[in-house]
Amino acid sequence: MIYIVSDGVIQPYEVLEFYEICKIHNIPEFEESCNRIIKQKTVEVVESDYFLSVKPETLELILKSPTLQLESEIDVFHHFNRWVMAEAERRGIGIGKIMSGSINHLKKHIRFLTISSNDFLSRVANSLLLTSEEKIAIACNLKTSDSKPIPESLSLERKRRDFTPTSIKPEHYGHKHSFVISIDRLCSSCNEYKLQSNYKNLSMKVTFTKILEYLCFQVEVSTNRTCQSIELMTIESKLEVLAVSDDEDNLVYKAKFRIILDWNTIQQNKIVFAQIPISKLKEDCFKTGDAETVTVVSSFNVIVETPNGTLIY
Repeated sequence: MIYIVSDGVIQPYEVLEFYEICKIHNIPEFEESCNRIIKQKTVEVVESDYFLSVKPETLELILKSPTLQLESEIDVFHHFNRWVMAEAERRGIGIGKIMSGSINHLKKHIRFLTISSNDFLSRVANSLLLTSEEKIAIACNLKTSDSKPIPESLSLERKRRDFTPTSIKPEHYGHKHSFVISIDRLCSSCNEYKLQSNYKNLSMKVTFTKILEYLCFQVEVSTNRTCQSIELMTIESKLEVLAVSDDEDNLVYKAKFRIILDWNTIQQNKIVFAQIPISKLKEDCFKTGDAETVTVVSSFNVIVETPNGTLIY
């Protein structure tokens, strides 16, 4: 890969990979430029495909920054959580084990004591990235009347970062897939997409089929083993039928639904999350070429609440 480097040429979505290449080849001249892009374009950087695969040292560079283009410390923790989940999956080990190992020091760069007590309890306290001792210490210290010693694994920093939020916060979805669909000739080989899951005994896939005068998209969630546990899965979906011209608006369908994962029995759940009229898909603003195909982008967030905490896939 060849890069022509200036702040206006190196893009936020590629800056992390470029930074790591420079580190490997001992090229320090561009470190300042990379840092500037990371601070000023943080949202685009952490939404890039490469972010979830960066080295721990590169993630630490982001977490240590006193200035980030994010909304709050909650966002910093959210993206740290995303990276840890991906790293645990790469290594094939559990969250508890990975957080007690070589990456535990990264947690010290999260400024938990700058988060409000309500935000911590509602959006952080259920995380598997923190131990029970750490959660109690943070919660107590966020209440000035009940302070406790802070474990060495956590930051004592109470000074807020300098956040420079975007005017419109972009949506983030952990899973994305594009379907190219022939409206009149639906094929059996192209109508399925499997979502990657950290659960070996849980499968999730997205399918579509023509029913009456509609193209219906559904999520299928299946379990293939039993144990004594019940969990709650929340799925947020966004389906976009892409317009062929920038002058036209995409057709957008959003949904949010919950599934009870009863591990006491083997189960299969099917939920229709979008129902698109065929007549709408046949409008000229969505059709591509003589084959009358349309492009549909499906995006998902998958959250599982377990007895031990909340997992985000």
